[in-house]
Amino acid sequence: MTGEAARSILSLLGLARRARELVIGQDRVFGALRAGRKLCAVASEDCSPNVLRKARRAMRDVVVIPGLTGESLGVAVGIGRAKIVALPSGSGFTRKITDLVEIKGGGCADEQDQNL
Repeated sequence: MTGEAARSILSLLGLARRARELVIGQDRVFGALRAGRKLCAVASEDCSPNVLRKARRAMRDVVVIPGLTGESLGVAVGIGRAKIVALPSGSGFTRKITDLVEIKGGGCADEQDQNL
């Protein structure tokens, strides 16, 4: 992923936060998944392996942005630190992010396992 694509993704996440579509933090992301919401996650490179494993088990696509720290992700979404954030899988923000990272398989999941 290019630096330009990473900056675009961070900008989109900031817009999604202002549009109130963004779920921030592992507790809220996993809570939303347990509630039945279909999400696509973006994680920082320093996100815990356990959190990434749980997220990948629950969602088909989890985007990890190379070189992105929790502090950088937090600044982009307007908080101090965030290791993982998620968007509804059908949102325009999600479609644009999946276009930017060229996820194979058509982007974020329409179907998800609820194995949390």
